[in-house]
Amino acid sequence: AVVSTQSTGKQEIIEAVRVVAQQEDKSKEYSPMALFAMFVNRCRENLHIILAFSPIGDAFRVRLRQYPSFINCCTIDWFTAWPQDALEMVANKFLESIEMGEDIRSGVVQTCQNFHG
Repeated sequence: AVVSTQSTGKQEIIEAVRVVAQQEDKSKEYSPMALFAMFVNRCRENLHIILAFSPIGDAFRVRLRQYPSFINCCTIDWFTAWPQDALEMVANKFLESIEMGEDIRSGVVQTCQNFHG
């Protein structure tokens, strides 16, 4: 008898989930269908996907028109440029515990501002 790779993989998932399910509730018996549903639900709860698009140009607008769920079903974080004084404050905060001369510190802070500005 030939066993397909897909059903073998699914069986492996079901057996792995059975161990977890029995650890949670030892008195309950789970059907293979219920175990696979538990696996799918855990994947939905724990799967996070990050997409990064540049808003510059027509490509971003075209993608949004082609795939409206990017707007309807996603959390959108817009990251804009930080002001120079904020970058300076963050750099100083992270460098405060490091011993160095003030002339070197100001150069490092300026470099941090250039990298992230």
